[in-house]
Amino acid sequence: MPKDKDLLIVLGTGLFNLEHLEDRNFDVLMVEDQTLCRRMRFHKQKLAFLLAAMRNHRDALTREGHTVHYFDLNTGISLTDAIDATVARVKPSKLRYFETDETASAKAIEAAIQRLALKADML
Repeated sequence: MPKDKDLLIVLGTGLFNLEHLEDRNFDVLMVEDQTLCRRMRFHKQKLAFLLAAMRNHRDALTREGHTVHYFDLNTGISLTDAIDATVARVKPSKLRYFETDETASAKAIEAAIQRLALKADML
């Protein structure tokens, strides 16, 4: 019987190589959050670089065989809503995420864990 999949949240400021994760049975959630783009006072070129890096990382993860649930800026979806929608669709056994210094993103993830009563691992 196959093991349930986890859901790994990857933020734009945390595009790490995932080859070092022992358990690789996970889907990936990535969100180009408009709120973050407005809140962080990025130069337009830096913002374009960040979004391009996220899209490149998504493509690399897909080539490695991961299922990536990706929400681009045009969807207008927030990180919170993307987590809710993806958890409802995937029904993961656990939410995994990397520690972040983005306070609003960290709070959104922690609130989702509580609201959805999920097991979670901060990496």
